[in-house]
Amino acid sequence: MSRICMLYLQDHTRHSIICRQIATLLKAGYAITILDSSDGTIVQPLAEYTRVIIRPVRLWLFRKWIWKLLRPFAIGCLSEAYWTVLICTELILTSVWYMVAAHRCDADVYQVHDLWTLFSAILVGRLRKRPVIYDAHELASEQGDSRSLYNRFLRLLEWWFIPRADRVIVPNHSRARVYMEEHRLKAEPLVVLNCPPMMQLGRTNLLRQTLGLPGSVKVVLYHGALMPGRALEELLCSSHYFNEGIILVIIGEQNTYYQQVLYPLWRSAGLQGVVFFLPYMPHEEIMPYVASADLGVVIYKNINRNNYLCAPTKLYEYFMANVPVVACDFPEICNLLREYPVGLTFNPDEPFSIAAAINAFFRGETIRRLEIGKYLDLARQRFNWEIESPKLLNLFVSLTWRM
Repeated sequence: MSRICMLYLQDHTRHSIICRQIATLLKAGYAITILDSSDGTIVQPLAEYTRVIIRPVRLWLFRKWIWKLLRPFAIGCLSEAYWTVLICTELILTSVWYMVAAHRCDADVYQVHDLWTLFSAILVGRLRKRPVIYDAHELASEQGDSRSLYNRFLRLLEWWFIPRADRVIVPNHSRARVYMEEHRLKAEPLVVLNCPPMMQLGRTNLLRQTLGLPGSVKVVLYHGALMPGRALEELLCSSHYFNEGIILVIIGEQNTYYQQVLYPLWRSAGLQGVVFFLPYMPHEEIMPYVASADLGVVIYKNINRNNYLCAPTKLYEYFMANVPVVACDFPEICNLLREYPVGLTFNPDEPFSIAAAINAFFRGETIRRLEIGKYLDLARQRFNWEIESPKLLNLFVSLTWRM
């Protein structure tokens, strides 16, 4: 039995793609140990696979007392430099713990799901002479402000470690081209789309029932991370221009960004009765709620290449739930919607453009209902995990058959 050691800097149970991969590899007969990080209670190893919790390093006392001394002088770039050094120091120390744990795990293949654990796996892979797979869910140094000191440091890590991975997995062809053109890869990246498993979801009414809404209301749904860079403020403002009878539901963890930005905007703009918030739902519970929406939203701001070349899981989840979409007019999404015309695109920087796409969809929905249904069915047949998972399995077979 071949053994896989996975590394992930956060809690893997909240990452639907990692959980899907684990289930697929277990079914294929692999033994899996996953090293991940959690600030919560240590979770006991599961019967199906082993989970090892790595406590992240937090330099709380250092952060508190040194900052008190530096604050009067930390203006401009000095402040950014201080926090960048502190965060990177914490992550490097955490990566050392990952490296120690990974070395103890006598694996045949190491698969990492973020750039920081790639640092750990590359070193262990060289010591044990084992292959390393970098599953690049994001363009790591292209998140947030790509010009920040933190992202500049990440670019150094990418330049040094990504070419030393034996294989790289990416979620779309645009990102594959970026990795091929900008890194000295040993082989062309493997494209594995972030699709959900095939499932039969009947139309539900969960969102209307949960919110106490009449059946005549048209429900537009956004579900996912609530964070800067997702154009969620523009999405909220777009509801001012909705036609009568259209409401927006936003499902996601009600974090600091929600409390300090989205909720105050919702109150001050008087969006009660038009925009509704629901808390985070685990990925294994969200799909029946998705299936109760009339239209799904896929939205990002064009502030970096990670967003512009996005590969959103939620797009395929909408397809699987037979829900048409409106989405930002970025290359991968536009190409897909040209092939499967089940929605419209908009400029995510302009609230009126977002609302215009939503209103236009519902105006033409009755005329195009049969056509949309046909293309949604075709999209479901193409964009599912049963189509994508053999690519992943073939990669592991190619790396382990000689061991």
